[in-house]
Amino acid sequence: MNEIYISVSKKEEDMLKFLGRVGFFITDFTDKLGFSKHIVYSLIKKDLIYKEKSMFIYTKLQMPYCLTNKGKALVKSRYLINPYRFRMSQAEHDFVLANVYLSLNEEDRERWITETSLGIKYPEENVTDAMYISSTNESVAVEVFTNNYSEGAKELKRLFIDRHCDKSIVIDANKF
Repeated sequence: MNEIYISVSKKEEDMLKFLGRVGFFITDFTDKLGFSKHIVYSLIKKDLIYKEKSMFIYTKLQMPYCLTNKGKALVKSRYLINPYRFRMSQAEHDFVLANVYLSLNEEDRERWITETSLGIKYPEENVTDAMYISSTNESVAVEVFTNNYSEGAKELKRLFIDRHCDKSIVIDANKF
């Protein structure tokens, strides 16, 4: 893939990586990431992110921002991140996933592997939402279950964890 030549600041880079890894950004994440509204507006102006439709996430009206196709291409080519696909229909699931990501230290965040990348690496398996390699070099699966998961689907995720991970973080989004 051709490199997209566009100048971004360190904070913009951090925002793009965050969006690539968890799929969306809301202002609730601002303090945890140290982003200002200026970063959001700058990335919109560069056509790297866009404002999605307002939605309720855990009863709070939110305004999500997502990567544009140009932003996805940049994240993939420059940062080697296969972007996680945000779906409005599972916003609470992705909100929990983002909060797991935000709970990690910077080193672990840099070693985050998206579900998209895991699906490419393990095409015949039902992969987890994410995985990261911890600072102690352990593979840690991240899985967020919702009411949409059947017991069979949950079992396939658990099998993937048993085969490929040293540890796991498994959360029920309905109890978050």
